[in-house]
Amino acid sequence: MLPIGRPGSRIFLVGFVLAVFASPLTGPSANAVGAPRPSPAEPASASTVRQAPVEGEPCGQNAAWVSTQSHGLACLDAAGWHVYTKASGPITSDQVHDVVSCADGRVWVATTLGLWVTDGKSWEDRSGPLQYKTVNALACDSSGGVWLAAYGGVGRLDATGTLTWHAASNLGTGPYVSLVNDVAVGADGSVWAMTSNSVAVLRGSKWTVYEKGHGFSKVYYFDILAVDRNGRPWAGMTDGVVTFDGTRWRAHTIRSLFQPKAIAVDLRNRVWVGTYADGVSVWNGSAWSTYSRANSKLSSNQIHSLAVDGRGRTWIGTEWGLNVLAGSTWTSYHVHTSALPDNEIGNMAIIGRGPTLVPLLVKRTGAIAGTVVKGTAPQSGLKVEACVEFLGSLFTGSTPCSGQPLVKRGTTGSNGRFTISSLPVGRYSLAIQRADGKWVRLTDQFNLGDRETLVNEGRTTDLGTLNLAK
Repeated sequence: MLPIGRPGSRIFLVGFVLAVFASPLTGPSANAVGAPRPSPAEPASASTVRQAPVEGEPCGQNAAWVSTQSHGLACLDAAGWHVYTKASGPITSDQVHDVVSCADGRVWVATTLGLWVTDGKSWEDRSGPLQYKTVNALACDSSGGVWLAAYGGVGRLDATGTLTWHAASNLGTGPYVSLVNDVAVGADGSVWAMTSNSVAVLRGSKWTVYEKGHGFSKVYYFDILAVDRNGRPWAGMTDGVVTFDGTRWRAHTIRSLFQPKAIAVDLRNRVWVGTYADGVSVWNGSAWSTYSRANSKLSSNQIHSLAVDGRGRTWIGTEWGLNVLAGSTWTSYHVHTSALPDNEIGNMAIIGRGPTLVPLLVKRTGAIAGTVVKGTAPQSGLKVEACVEFLGSLFTGSTPCSGQPLVKRGTTGSNGRFTISSLPVGRYSLAIQRADGKWVRLTDQFNLGDRETLVNEGRTTDLGTLNLAK
């Protein structure tokens, strides 16, 4: 088992490794000539429906708020899509950690640089009382307050903006107790908080802690938390979920629950669990059923978030697209079929019954081009892959992009030039196979994550010169 970190997300584990990347091919500092530059491409024959998002305009009721990992926030209401970014305002960071809707119809947005609340029309910065501007998770209570999980503890902001803080020492013991990952509020008003190794509940003024030696027989590594309609907590840990019936904790550790990343409870009290690589599983009270790319229209098996609206629809945020499941009907939104700012969906919040789903758009495809050299020598006959999910430094399968929901390939010519055409609008990760058979990926400026290449409608993004000697 080898740990792999992903910038902007929690740490995950990758199992059996079949192949390993060579040293990463760096991004802008890797002898790329200039920044990526769009140029006209041959337009596709499909017609384009123009339905641009409304930048920063108010979003109404019965809406769905959708965050992205690093490209801001979108809201869908009866008027269509609305987009909120650092550039368009009013949020101060495009990296959104959580978004939650409260009973009064307001939406709270936690970013890496602060906490905001909006009624869909006006925005207020509520970061003032916070010691740390980065909030990991949010939850509303029935008294008009909002709970937040952050490094060092959990706190409650009341209607006046007063923060009541509960230090992490109330939530457990051990060296990682300050890493508070999640918070949830039950229908009875109980507040559940999660650290890396413990789950704690506040009833009245008393915290009760569950950790190794107190409710658990071993150390668990917790990540996410939800409370069902019976008041039972569901906690995600490395190899499944655990739930508390008031007397003891019960573990669910089937293979399809490995590395849970999201939990939601629907109107029928079914528990939905989204995982890092195994799709979505649903507990009906007696058995689990699983949705994956293999047996459904789920757009990606990598799940980031789950939400349920007042119509009973399940909203599934994935690594590649936003899926809405209504009964047996699937609707999937991507950058190339909607006004979403990115395909990598973060957290979501639904107001009321949720929005009427808008029709899918048709956008012309684009392309990615570049020239691969080693030193000054053009590299011919090399395979190049573009795909839509995160690659990382390790991969399984015959190539880095194997098994991904969308993969396009090209080959360098005698001058080292390649073009990958017919790419739907969106962002892509790239990998190149060297002459020795090893693969390198295009990385960000810190050589940690993928360098995402944006493909615009009807245009070619030219990466310039990519030097394998660097």
